[in-house]
Amino acid sequence: MFAYTTEHLRMPLSSPRIRESPRDVKPEGFPMGAPRHGQLKYALQYAVLAPSTHNSQPWLFRVTDESVFLFADRSRGLPAIDPEDRCMLMSCGAALQNLTYALDALGFRYRVSRFPDLSDPDLLARVDVKARSRRDIDTSALENIIARRTVAPQNAVLSPSVEAVENVQRAIEKGGASMTLIRPDDIDIVLQIVDEHLADAPILAKEEAVWRHPNRARSRDGIPGGAQQQSSSIFMDPAGAVFGLLATHGDRMSSWMRGGAALECGLIAATREGLAVSLSSTPLHLSHVRKQIGVALSVDGAPQIFLRLAGSNSSPGPATPRRPLVDVMIHPGFSA
Repeated sequence: MFAYTTEHLRMPLSSPRIRESPRDVKPEGFPMGAPRHGQLKYALQYAVLAPSTHNSQPWLFRVTDESVFLFADRSRGLPAIDPEDRCMLMSCGAALQNLTYALDALGFRYRVSRFPDLSDPDLLARVDVKARSRRDIDTSALENIIARRTVAPQNAVLSPSVEAVENVQRAIEKGGASMTLIRPDDIDIVLQIVDEHLADAPILAKEEAVWRHPNRARSRDGIPGGAQQQSSSIFMDPAGAVFGLLATHGDRMSSWMRGGAALECGLIAATREGLAVSLSSTPLHLSHVRKQIGVALSVDGAPQIFLRLAGSNSSPGPATPRRPLVDVMIHPGFSA
């Protein structure tokens, strides 16, 4: 995994709308008469609603009239919780999935090329976009992207239906990964492995503190004040919840991208089913622990992230903030 950081020239302030929070996007707000690049910027507002560790939002985009380029923003790396940039690529994979969801909903035809230039490890995907094939817009699909969010474990304790969980599993499989359900007896195995790696806890807590913004109401990234980070505590008080382990067919950059896309497929499906989801990637941030847990739980594939699925006993809390497009876009005349 590459450890260097690339400086990028940001998009100039050519449009006042790219200053706005993507959280304010409206399904009925598609700029029907705008040039293609303006329509693609609208679609990007759905892409950046993807989840990311500590809400670090580690992505950059370059938009032309015909393509959208997705880059990893290495300056937003998390060396303690994500030493291999695994979660970074999963987050970018989720953003790419949201972008394709939005393009589908808006009627665009497109082609995705992952890792299109092996000489540039930061360039993760290129999406070549063709003319719209229909005039109508699937607003319900866009609304599902907007509504999707993860929650703190204590706010999700009601038992989900078997059918709802199976629908989430199918969505993840359709996205190119798998979700193994964790039996109650196996939770103790997971917690034992977590306890074996408590020595990392102070370092992980210090890194989380850097991204926690309790007194910055106008922050556009990080963990808002009052929000509870979803760590291994998702296994505490398991009554009513169903636990799953998302796994990919490999454990490399392309696998992580695919795993992030599949995770977002599952999260969108959970939104449709009315389920609340909590996530945890610890102690899976360590490659040897991923192998250890995979063997212990007889998982077919490489474990990537834990999920807790349950019905929510309260309304969702405030959505985590998002950076405006001006902060995540590269000028089209420059390469990353």
